[in-house]
Amino acid sequence: MSSASRLRNQLAQAEERLAGADREARRLETEFTNANLQVEAFGGQRGQLALEFETVTQRVAGIAEEISQLRRLLESNVWKRRGRKTNLDLLRAEFATALGKEGSLEAVIASMGIRPNRSAGFSNPE
Repeated sequence: MSSASRLRNQLAQAEERLAGADREARRLETEFTNANLQVEAFGGQRGQLALEFETVTQRVAGIAEEISQLRRLLESNVWKRRGRKTNLDLLRAEFATALGKEGSLEAVIASMGIRPNRSAGFSNPE
């Protein structure tokens, strides 16, 4: 009898282990299914994130190109401004020279005794 009782106990223990293994298998199967669903969801999210990243990358490249164009335009404007300033300086120098010549001519004319008549030119005192 004791061997039959031992066998029944072993059989009951084996059945319990088998039931536990079945429960574990079902749990793992559920986790596996959930994991697959998450992988699919993350795959979609990954694709969407890749598209968003690509869009952001393209936008950054566009902004970098715009900055580059603005820098070239700014540099061009700086060179134009320098050229205009040089031209203005030359005109100022020429104007100063003309004023100096005018002053010299007026001094020569005054030393000759000729009075300027601004409306008609010069008048001779004679």
